[in-house]
Formats: sequence, C-alpha cells, structure tokens
Amino acid sequence: MTRPHTFHRAITDDPVKRIAARLERIAAEIEQVKADVVALDSPGDIIAQLKRGELLVTAQAADVAERDSDSIQRWCNEAEEEGRPLGVLSPVGWLIGKARLLARIESKKGRHARIVAETRAKKYADTWSQPLQLLKRPKRAAG
Repeated sequence: MTRPHTFHRAITDDPVKRIAARLERIAAEIEQVKADVVALDSPGDIIAQLKRGELLVTAQAADVAERDSDSIQRWCNEAEEEGRPLGVLSPVGWLIGKARLLARIESKKGRHARIVAETRAKKYADTWSQPLQLLKRPKRAAG
C-alpha cells in the first residue's frame, strides 16, 4: 500500500502559512477597494486624469504589468465579468485606471510585482504631464 502524498497536506495544515496566504488575499482585496474609492473620488475630467497618469491605454498597461496587450485585454474582460472593471472600452481601446491595474497586479502576482509596476507606471505620469512640444514653423522671408 502506498502512502498518499503528505507534502501538500503539510503545507495546508500549517496554520501560519494558511494565515499568511489569507492575509495576502485580504491585502489585495483592500487595494482593490482603495482603487474603487479613488475612482469614485477622482477629481477632474479625463484629460486631468491622463495628465496625472491615472489612466493608461492598453499598451501602457501592458508595459506596466510586464504582459502583452492581449493579456491586459483579457484581464479587463475578466474584471468586467467579475463586476470590478479595470477601465472602460473606448473606440480606440481600453482606458485603464492605474490604481485598479496595480491592485489587479498585486492580486495576481504579489506585493513585490505591484511595487515594480508602480515604478514602471511613473514614467507615464511624466509623459502625459509634460507640455506638448509644438512644431516650429519656418520663418518666412520678408518681402
């Protein structure tokens, strides 16, 4: 008679590991709630949100999450089905809330991944908040 695999059972029987895993899930849920609250109380119009780096297009979100655009679109569709949208689908693609994306990254990949993603997301706030460089027109010769 063979003995059942006891390694898996030992992990699930360890109360410290169960508690740690549960706390990680709770922390991820808290981050999602915070993102939802921010979304409710985000001042300004969509342009102001873009300039503050609070909204990302699909390609930017993919870069922040270190995933491809198809994965981000799948995440958005899954989140919609769960009743916790990451953003809105516009005619030009998804506009994704940064706080919601970061909470999703943390719930899928952990706290460290979220911190890495936050660092990556900062470059987009800088991109959108910079003044636009207008093209200079050549001066016409007098005459």
